[in-house]
Amino acid sequence: MKPYVWGLTLLSASITGYLRYTSGNHFPTDILMGALVGSAIGYLIPLIHKVDKIDEQPGIAPAQFQNLFSLRLIF
Repeated sequence: MKPYVWGLTLLSASITGYLRYTSGNHFPTDILMGALVGSAIGYLIPLIHKVDKIDEQPGIAPAQFQNLFSLRLIF
């Protein structure tokens, strides 16, 4: 079922972008940037939540520095 879900979601996004362009609501650059940002978010969010080690929590964790505030991503 995975290829069908991917195909259906990509087809619906493509049709939506095409219809927004033909109706005059968006420029081609708007549609292209929306596709790029959406693809990046769709790739990065699952990557951030991925857990490789049992003892570490997924996502963003505080770094181990004294008197300094910083974050690190755990992959």
